[in-house]
Amino acid sequence: MIAGIDIDGDVDFGDYAMFAIHWAGVDCNEPDWCEGADLDKSGFVDLYDLAKFAEHWLEGK
Repeated sequence: MIAGIDIDGDVDFGDYAMFAIHWAGVDCNEPDWCEGADLDKSGFVDLYDLAKFAEHWLEGK
C-alpha cells in the first residue's frame, strides 16, 4: 500500500490533485520525487506512476 501523496495517509482526490500537478514532470529527484508523485522513483511522472497510483485508489489509512 502506498501512503498517498499528501500527508493524510489515504489515497483520494487530494492525492490525485497533487499527482496531476506533476503529471509528465521530469527531473524528479531525491528527496521529494516531485512531492511524492514519482511513485516508482524513475525521475519523471508517467503512466507507470499512474498505474501504481490507481492500484491504491480510495484506500484508507
